[in-house]
Amino acid sequence: MKTAIDKAKIGNTDKQEAIASLSKIAKQAESSFIPNENFEQVIERERRESWKYGGRTVFGLARKPK
Repeated sequence: MKTAIDKAKIGNTDKQEAIASLSKIAKQAESSFIPNENFEQVIERERRESWKYGGRTVFGLARKPK
């Protein structure tokens, strides 16, 4: 979002205000965040199914599990 704001054809004051607003919104969203209790299962499912959606790993394209 910051990159989009930086590229926008608006004045520096407007850019600073937009970034400050986004920062405030992000802080509010994070303040009430409660981690998912089954986080590890969610990550494992994502790893298993990422190949379906063109996912990638540090080794390249994700492959269908055997």
